[in-house]
Amino acid sequence: MLQGRDVRGTIRLVNALQHYALEHTRLGIPIQFHEEGLHGYAAVGATSFPQAIALASSWDPALVRESTVSRPVKFEHGA
Repeated sequence: MLQGRDVRGTIRLVNALQHYALEHTRLGIPIQFHEEGLHGYAAVGATSFPQAIALASSWDPALVRESTVSRPVKFEHGA
């Protein structure tokens, strides 16, 4: 159900789950969704930025310099 979703698919899913939580649960408490992190939005086709912990764990200063030149990296689902 969640694999391969894009931004529009995520919006449809969140709206459906929120509607269910509000209308069909005993207390009707809204769900708090969170689909992003330090690296960017977590969805297929979204931009993903390099993270300091991952760069540091490479122990490769040249790689760190190359990947921190303010250019985003596209995340491909399943890669």
